[in-house]
Amino acid sequence: MTIMQPNKEKKTLTRLLFILAVPLLGGVVGLVMLYNQTVNVQHAVDGLRADLQEIQTNNAELKERFFGLFDRASIEQFVQERNLIKERNPEYLTVKEQWAVASQ
Repeated sequence: MTIMQPNKEKKTLTRLLFILAVPLLGGVVGLVMLYNQTVNVQHAVDGLRADLQEIQTNNAELKERFFGLFDRASIEQFVQERNLIKERNPEYLTVKEQWAVASQ
C-alpha cells in the first residue's frame, strides 16, 4: 500500500520557489537601484553641461571685450584723449655692463 504525503511535496515545492524567488527579488531591487543611479548621474551631467555652456559663453564675451580694448580704433582714441605723439626715432635706455667679468 502506498501512502501519499501531499503536504511534504508542497513544502518542498514552496521551499524551492522561495529559494529561487529571493535572489530574483534581490536582483530586481538591485537593477532598480542601478537604474536610479544612472538617471541621477545623467541629470548631474546635463546640469554640468549647462554650466559649461554658460562658462563658455562668458569666456567668449570676455575675450571679445579684451580684444576690443586692443582694437586699432580703441588705441587711436586712447592716444587722442591723452594727446600722445608717436615717436619716429625712439631712444631706448641702455644699461652699462658693470659685471663684464661675471658674463665671461
